[in-house]
Amino acid sequence: MGRREDERIRYADWAAEQAASAMLDSAWDYAIIWSDRAVDGTRSIYRKNRTDERVVDIFAGRLWDRALIHQAQGNVSEGIRDATEALTLFEELAAAHGTQYELRIPSVRLLLCELYAVAGDPEAARRYGQAIEAYRERLVEPSLLIADAFARYGTAMRAIGDPAAAPAFRQAVDVYRMPEVDVTDKGVVRRFVQTAVQVATDAEPATATAALEILPVLQDAAERTVRLVPEVYPFFATPENNADMRTTLAILDLESAWLLALGAPRTAAYYADLAKALAHNVAWGWSDAVAAAGRLLDETLRRGGDPPEVP
Repeated sequence: MGRREDERIRYADWAAEQAASAMLDSAWDYAIIWSDRAVDGTRSIYRKNRTDERVVDIFAGRLWDRALIHQAQGNVSEGIRDATEALTLFEELAAAHGTQYELRIPSVRLLLCELYAVAGDPEAARRYGQAIEAYRERLVEPSLLIADAFARYGTAMRAIGDPAAAPAFRQAVDVYRMPEVDVTDKGVVRRFVQTAVQVATDAEPATATAALEILPVLQDAAERTVRLVPEVYPFFATPENNADMRTTLAILDLESAWLLALGAPRTAAYYADLAKALAHNVAWGWSDAVAAAGRLLDETLRRGGDPPEVP
């Protein structure tokens, strides 16, 4: 390759790095600018190197990333366009080079499942959603990839009113909560929490029996979300901080309702009062307060009702 080609590659790589960084921060307006540049630059390289496995792989990956950005921005048709092109390239790579590309294929298919569900095309959503079977086959090796796949599939099925949504959300939560699955990235935490709340909603009307299963899931969600709330003033400085704060309070209120169903009215009142107290305070001590509530919840669940002493 000549000097101009090398410069084009370096710029495309740099633009892709900027897009990836913006995606991590959910800065979608910046992400799409840099992703456009990365895709355009890589496409010109791809056109001259269509048989180079590495070039095709990189180009397909950057199309996939841009499809995810379009999805986050609500640009459904653009997302479908990029995901479809990425899928074609990954399928070609799998046919030519073997199984190392096979897991990428169901991942892109599930993205298309989500996009078509939002687009109002249930037939296409179900067709692409068949890719979930590849993840069911791998449940013996739980991973974040598998948890995310079931969460995304559940979201798509819920959008088209398919009853497969509820068991998919339940499966996603079960995998997310396994100790070997790393749920620390902000985006992953938010996806887990959204899925956990959906599982609780699907289990309604609340009963004492169901509460024994649902309350630990909600507490896990509350403790993970509250860690995203910065313990500095003002803790609502960004829309994301504000949303995490409100999500934490909403989960505490939801736990209170489930505790009433369990037959633990004093513990339920404790959770409701905690949500009110935190709503009127800056974030100092939020994590400790929610963790302390979790210890009380553990004792309540062991007893199947209120402990003798509730703070």
